[in-house]
Amino acid sequence: MGSNRTEIRESQKQKFEAQLAARKEVLVQQGLTDAQQKNDKVLQHLKAEVKRTARAVASIAKMRSVVQSAHQKKIDAAAKAAAEGPKKKKHVAAPVKEEKKDKKAKKAEKAEKGEKAQA
Repeated sequence: MGSNRTEIRESQKQKFEAQLAARKEVLVQQGLTDAQQKNDKVLQHLKAEVKRTARAVASIAKMRSVVQSAHQKKIDAAAKAAAEGPKKKKHVAAPVKEEKKDKKAKKAEKAEKGEKAQA
């Protein structure tokens, strides 16, 4: 598992760059041209490692900025809430229940409504 510390990634990058420079020097001493050096698998691997560690450093920096901005938003929200004071509870009045009508009164009302509808 890779490290998420910038210092470690930077040291890895420097190590790979040093190895890359040493490998290029060895290839030059062997008399290889730039075109032939591009086909060297060790050189390609070292270039890939430098690229990978550079991306890791950038990713760590981006992750830290995202975390820092989220932390700042949280602090700002807490300060705003503290400035506004405690939230007041909304008091909702309980609905008033109608008294139940007895069955005879209900039947009488239905009968009256039925007569009005027919008329």
